[in-house]
Amino acid sequence: MSKEFEADVPDSIRPFLNEIATSLWARRAAVMVGAGFSKSAGDEFPDWNQLGDLLYQKAHGVKPDPAKQKYLNVLRLAEEVQAAIGRPALENLIRSNIPDLDNEPSSLHVELLELLWVDVFTTNYDTLLERASAKVVIRRYEPVVNKEDIPYAIKPRIVKLHGSFPSDRPFIITEEDYRRYPHDYAPFVNTVQQALLENTFCLIGFSGDDPNFFHWIGWIRDNLGREKMQKIYLVGVFDLSIASLQLLAQRGIVVVDLSCCHGIEKHDHKKALSWFFEYIRSKKPDALDWPCNPKTMHPAHGADRMQEVQKITEEWRQQRQAYPGWLILPHGNRENLWVFTKAWVNYLPDTEKSPPGLDIEYVFELIWRLERCLLPVFNNIAEFCEKLLEKYWPFQKGNPPANCQIRPGEEKFQDLKWDDLRQAWLAIAVAMLRFYREEGYLDKWREAENRIKTLSDHLSAEQREFLNYEGFLFSLFTLDLPNAKQRLENWRPNEAQPYWMAKRAAGLAEIGLLSEAETISRDALENVRKKLNQKVGTTDLTLVSLESNAMLLGKYIQDAAALEKGEWGTLQDKRTQFNDRWNELKGFKCDPWNEIKLFELTLKNPPVERKIVTEKRELDIGRVTRSRHFSSTDQEGLSAYAFLRFCEEVGLAFLIGNYTLTTNTAVGSLQCISRFSFFWAVATLVRVGDTKAVDNLFSRESVYRFTANEADQLIQSYLDALNKCRDDIRSGDAFRNDSYGVRLAQLLPEIMSRLCCKCSIRTKRRILEFVTELYASTDKTKYRNVKNLTERLIISLSEVEQYSIVPDLLKIPFPEDLNLLVKDEFLNPFLLLELNQKPECAPAMEIQPGLVDHLFRQAALDNSDRRRWAITSLVTLHKLQLLDDSQSKKLAGAIWRVTDHYGLPDGTDFYKFVFLRLPHPDNIDPVQRFKNYVKSTPFPTQKNKQDRGVGITAGYIPIVPEIIGANRNGGSIWTAEDAVEILQRLLEWWDADKDRLSEKEPATAGFPSISEEFRSRFSRLVELLAEVVGPKLSADSLDNIKTSLSRLLKEIREYELPVLEAEAACLHLYPEQKADVYQRINEALISNQDNIEKDGLKAIAKIILGGIDAETSSLQPDPVFMLSQYLTWRPAYSITPALWIVVRILKNSPTSFSHSLEAATQRRLSRLLTETAYDNDNPDLNFDEKLEVRRISSILAAALWTYYNLRSLSVPEVVEKWREACLSPDEFSEIRNAWGDCDTV
Repeated sequence: MSKEFEADVPDSIRPFLNEIATSLWARRAAVMVGAGFSKSAGDEFPDWNQLGDLLYQKAHGVKPDPAKQKYLNVLRLAEEVQAAIGRPALENLIRSNIPDLDNEPSSLHVELLELLWVDVFTTNYDTLLERASAKVVIRRYEPVVNKEDIPYAIKPRIVKLHGSFPSDRPFIITEEDYRRYPHDYAPFVNTVQQALLENTFCLIGFSGDDPNFFHWIGWIRDNLGREKMQKIYLVGVFDLSIASLQLLAQRGIVVVDLSCCHGIEKHDHKKALSWFFEYIRSKKPDALDWPCNPKTMHPAHGADRMQEVQKITEEWRQQRQAYPGWLILPHGNRENLWVFTKAWVNYLPDTEKSPPGLDIEYVFELIWRLERCLLPVFNNIAEFCEKLLEKYWPFQKGNPPANCQIRPGEEKFQDLKWDDLRQAWLAIAVAMLRFYREEGYLDKWREAENRIKTLSDHLSAEQREFLNYEGFLFSLFTLDLPNAKQRLENWRPNEAQPYWMAKRAAGLAEIGLLSEAETISRDALENVRKKLNQKVGTTDLTLVSLESNAMLLGKYIQDAAALEKGEWGTLQDKRTQFNDRWNELKGFKCDPWNEIKLFELTLKNPPVERKIVTEKRELDIGRVTRSRHFSSTDQEGLSAYAFLRFCEEVGLAFLIGNYTLTTNTAVGSLQCISRFSFFWAVATLVRVGDTKAVDNLFSRESVYRFTANEADQLIQSYLDALNKCRDDIRSGDAFRNDSYGVRLAQLLPEIMSRLCCKCSIRTKRRILEFVTELYASTDKTKYRNVKNLTERLIISLSEVEQYSIVPDLLKIPFPEDLNLLVKDEFLNPFLLLELNQKPECAPAMEIQPGLVDHLFRQAALDNSDRRRWAITSLVTLHKLQLLDDSQSKKLAGAIWRVTDHYGLPDGTDFYKFVFLRLPHPDNIDPVQRFKNYVKSTPFPTQKNKQDRGVGITAGYIPIVPEIIGANRNGGSIWTAEDAVEILQRLLEWWDADKDRLSEKEPATAGFPSISEEFRSRFSRLVELLAEVVGPKLSADSLDNIKTSLSRLLKEIREYELPVLEAEAACLHLYPEQKADVYQRINEALISNQDNIEKDGLKAIAKIILGGIDAETSSLQPDPVFMLSQYLTWRPAYSITPALWIVVRILKNSPTSFSHSLEAATQRRLSRLLTETAYDNDNPDLNFDEKLEVRRISSILAAALWTYYNLRSLSVPEVVEKWREACLSPDEFSEIRNAWGDCDTV
């Protein structure tokens, strides 16, 4: 409404209109709609007098004569009509003369219902209001036509007081109806009474002499008394006598006659009500739309910077002073504020040229706006703030910075507004304190806290409370649980500060003090509501938003407490009460639940990688459109920051006990902010306590960014944190994960395990000490991910380093008192060593005899777990040549003391074939026992089973690795006769089950099909042919054996199973097939099927490394040439199997390392050095693929370096480059370790 239009409102009615508007927008106004309002939908609708004329005609047979005295009582007329024609006919008369469905609701009906009425009451029978409500988008009204519906209907309601078309009867119309109404329809009367008690009441569509109206007022006045009723306003255009006005006034009714307004005629009811609704809308509080009408979105192009800064600073100051007081600026308002702020983030004034005070006032206003937008201080602003805090010292006392330029007392600065500067300086200092915590500048944080504390006399009450909360958060961010508890203990917010009481309660709940937190949160909410009750007649948005946040925290804490006590069901009744009040608070945009939901929708998906240049393939063949994106705004990152700031502002913990509220959203935010604020992200991860989310921050790509020194510092801080939390860990419940200390115990081992590949050997030693202490601890069952920590620690060590820690591993005790949840977490660490023998360059080592004797005593026990542990340790010591002859002999007795029904050692961590090469008693033949075991163990022939069901093996058949294992590791026990016997068994298995490969039964969800399962099974059959049967048979084998094997290979190929490796292993049996096999190997290497391609490579390896005659005709490529070609042109993501073959050739068959293969290897390594560089943007390799290719390339380069040095040849430049890159201290350990022993060559 324009100011000119508002000026036309007469003073006689302005206060009444404003009172109605104020009450309505505060949700404290109700309206009753009379018959006159229906006329806006059509003139055919009768008003009360026209209805009386209709009844008169029906009762007397003639129309009333206007010249004669008119009837006085319409209700009496209705009584007479009912007596004459009966009740049904009377109601039918009413229905037939009110054209309800013949008319659509008018725009006035919609305008009325769009206003924030608490309830809408009507004495009308028509359904215009109900039908109009369907057109109202912003509100939902629930119709009430029967008194029985009142308790269940949710406000706002359309309450039909006198019945409703088409069939909700009786229609209240006769004098008797009105007499009995207070008794028969008491719920309706009580509802209106309650509305009059609580709300301003408007009457619309009534005339001054409407009997409906007079009866209702009479009933209310009789029950309540005039003094207890809120004001009642009769709104419309009227032609009332002085006596009528006085009568209405006596009954507590204020007449708001709109005919006195300019442009509204006496009988223009429709225009008058339209004007009334418009006026009410115009008085909607601007506070809910803050910032109202912002003017300047960005700096003017080419304008003077200082003038622009001065202008925007003043504009921002006015907006700040008009801020309604929300604790959390609502989402839509935040977005609007950010639109008018973001262009200024990089528009900072020159501190040297800025007039005194302007630069600090500008940044103060900018940071205030960023905080309202729930955004942190950006790095460029932080640097600027540090300069300002050095430049200004707006205090009379204290120690100003050395570079301070502006301070009180100097004459040239006496006109500055020092109170404003102090406010700005302190606000910036507090904001920087928060910035230092978020970014992990710990020393700066401590220094800033100490400096601010010296200025405590100048701090506001809010700032002092903020310092307490900030100190608590700093303790959480630095994982210092004892200090966090101490800070909460020392922090006692005044009851006049319920906002901080609630935040302290949330802090107590987060660290496990749930009972105390529940009490304090309840008191905080009670204190807020006391303050609200003192603000009668006004709405304080600060208090209202404080209440909504206190309710959120209170309910969160109560729910967590109920879950802990097992009293979840008791909360159901309270939820309804909470929901009712929350729905009311939403009207003031105080809805933290909706904020949480919006953040969840934004952050639930992984962040999208944004590229500067994107390509789009067009419809036209070969046409590609490239787009360059210049926007640098990371909207997901901003949303993640806003969410984390929101949680801090509200005091919301991500996890209380075992109860979560925003955990998934917090996890979603981690990846978004980790690129910019890693320390903040890690602190959030720890507070979330979700081990599964560790990969979001500590993936290989993320860990690559750490230097060795940074990894050392992080690990040390985590070890310190666990040490400080021992008491909390001891008292916590590991299964329920109900305390902060337990969350650390379950999360930090996993994080440290991922940093092992980056940290120094000194830190690895500290981790080993921690693991040793943990194995011996009585609290070990509270920890998780210990296996990952131990395994990754050992893997990160070179062979020599692994050998050097053997005495330390022996000091790790057998873990006592493990439960089923953690039993697999505490493995014998010797199982994780990647050593099968003592490294050649490792120095000599002696093991304390007492440690070995202890292991032998453990091995002699009946406790199977202790025996298993001891046997594993002793076998490892034997393999590493750390047992003397007498100890090795004693080991034989310990191993074979307990045997299975095959006579082989039982209850150990090893395959059975391992014992073939370990000490054994003189009276035992391990080879014969093992062969008996193999003979008596069947292959999984499905046809021989009575059960028709097919078990899922995924290709794991235990007997297969046993047979193959006995063929490797320094010797083979299998003879040609054994090979024939195994072949016969394989033929029986194949012939029995091969038809299952043709079955077409589709796979069920999550499981392979029948044919897929049997393909997996028979792949192990092929492996046995390639590793045992083929190599053990000779050209002199019987023809029937060779014929059977040939048939088997042919049929396997016909079933399209990869069989080239087995065929290559059998070429000495079928030399005439060499050309065909080589041709198919060459074709396999260019296949687009991964399994076929790998089979071709295995075949090449089998030929080259197996000593099979590889001589071919000049027209056929030999295997070495094929491998060279493969290395040359194959893409990097699939090159690793070929690189491994070259490594094996260098170590096991160096004479096969031909000049062509050497040249191809060097060329490929040169390309891979660039392709696998971590910072190289290679679209063909993701980071994990780069890492795998780089690891194997480093092993190959190291093998080449050894190869050339052993032969006293010059090392090629590409190998030297790989050596330099891999030995960087910041390289991953697994890659660097490939070179660990090269220097000794």
